[in-house]
Amino acid sequence: MSHDLKESREKLNLTIEEVSEKLKIRKQYIIAMEEGAWDDIPGEVYKNGYMRMYCNLMEIPFSDSKNIYTEDKIDEGLPYDINPKHKLNIALGLILVLTIFVWYLIYNRLHDDDSITDHLENVDHKHYLIDPENNTNVELKQ
Repeated sequence: MSHDLKESREKLNLTIEEVSEKLKIRKQYIIAMEEGAWDDIPGEVYKNGYMRMYCNLMEIPFSDSKNIYTEDKIDEGLPYDINPKHKLNIALGLILVLTIFVWYLIYNRLHDDDSITDHLENVDHKHYLIDPENNTNVELKQ
């Protein structure tokens, strides 16, 4: 569909700026529609509205364009309702979760080692002998 929009505009000898002025749509959205970069246009309502206006100006039936818009998404290999810009957010989220998990494991491992060290610091390091007669500990002098 995007190729059809650009081709129709060029047949009518219109520039992107002229289309933008006539439709009161930003140039970046006109370019996005012509390039099939549907995710650069915010929201399905705007996409459909802009597409309807652009198709009317280019004298292309809108019902056909809506089907082709859906086909463009399928041709890209993307589900209709997933924005590929979210892939980065998902990847960063997974990295963050993994980092927190690894930090948690390392922290617990170090914390466990600290508790052993703390326990050893509280141990009395004096040497004793057991006096069998009194059944008591006798401290050895060093």
